[in-house]
Amino acid sequence: MVFDDLKLPRSPGTPEPDKWGGKVTSLEALLELNPDHIVLMADSDQNVLQQSKIWSGLQAVKAGNIYKLSSIRNYNEAFTALGKKALSEQWPPKL
Repeated sequence: MVFDDLKLPRSPGTPEPDKWGGKVTSLEALLELNPDHIVLMADSDQNVLQQSKIWSGLQAVKAGNIYKLSSIRNYNEAFTALGKKALSEQWPPKL
């Protein structure tokens, strides 16, 4: 949904998503990409990534461009029109 439905460009080196639309990657791989925006799919309020020097050095983190979505909601709803609409309402306006 992120790239296709929202028509967002992929940064060079962005891995192709798996058949469910997501892709788990390592912090080291994120460092290589150093994205200006990150969509973080997690169902916990705790972000263990914040304890990493790599995480705090990322361009997106420094700019405050981290968008947290519920992975449960994404995987359960993003395959229908109504689900996509509900999920898109979680996106911040500046994205």
